[in-house]
Amino acid sequence: MNSPTRLIEQVLPFARETVDMVLDGLASMPMIISPSDLDEFSNFLKVMCQQARRWISDEGPIPSIFYSRESQHGDTWIWRFHIMSMYMLKRLDECLKTLEMDLPLSSESIGVMESQTIWAARSHILVMLTELDFIAAIYEDVGHNLQLVLLAHKAPLNALVRCSKRNERLHWLVKHKNLLCFEARRSLVFMMLPEGKDDFGELHEMLIDRSHLLDESFNYIAQAEQAELHGALFMEFKNEEATGPGVLREWFCLVCQALFSPKQVLFSPCPEDKRRFYLNESQEHVPQDEAHEGCCDEFVSGLGRRLPVNYGCWIVVFV
Repeated sequence: MNSPTRLIEQVLPFARETVDMVLDGLASMPMIISPSDLDEFSNFLKVMCQQARRWISDEGPIPSIFYSRESQHGDTWIWRFHIMSMYMLKRLDECLKTLEMDLPLSSESIGVMESQTIWAARSHILVMLTELDFIAAIYEDVGHNLQLVLLAHKAPLNALVRCSKRNERLHWLVKHKNLLCFEARRSLVFMMLPEGKDDFGELHEMLIDRSHLLDESFNYIAQAEQAELHGALFMEFKNEEATGPGVLREWFCLVCQALFSPKQVLFSPCPEDKRRFYLNESQEHVPQDEAHEGCCDEFVSGLGRRLPVNYGCWIVVFV
């Protein structure tokens, strides 16, 4: 088996060529990069990062003495890979600065786009930032400088996240959640959720009395296996004929409203943002409250992953 150093030395020239090709596309006016070039870019850097992490083992980022200007290791892959990474970061910094000119100057409109289609076509920039985040585990100063670049260009970062398509690799942005507006955080959460499937097995049926909404919903959820809650749901209110997605959506919203109602004293709203909630620790809960807290856990973890986005209430996970 080849050593990490040997593999990196072999791959590095091709990786540099691909990086230059991608950065040239980024420098063009439409900032368009072909999917094949972007795939090659990601694949080469994936190999580089895997082998570099294998080389450093569990010792953490490579000490700067190996790649600083004063280093005696200027001809090693460590130095060349670092130079390439910092060059990528510099070009992305320039790119984000250019994108910032396309956004309103008002601080209240961070991440607001005039054309969502245009911003969605620029999602490859997030792919490049993702690769730099992986490289940050190898070179400590790359992570520090990446943080500074994102901090300096919050507006285009928010716009890119809000318009990006589903991408589970963007989980690294959770580390920078303080830079994201509410809409961008919400988009990021939905992008990271598992994609729903329609190959349902048996239906989980519920017949709910509106006058005992929370208690009966709790009983149905508590008695069901979690796997059942990930499947299809059939919802009907007692003494009512209506069924279907509309009724299911209404029930979902009503239960969310009941769980987070001040009358339940389970949660208290965040003073700065009424869309967020904290566990209410100011009052002693009765056993029924504890049962409803369990219902809330099951409801969010089980049903929240199953129901489509337009079925109602969003619960913000970034606190």
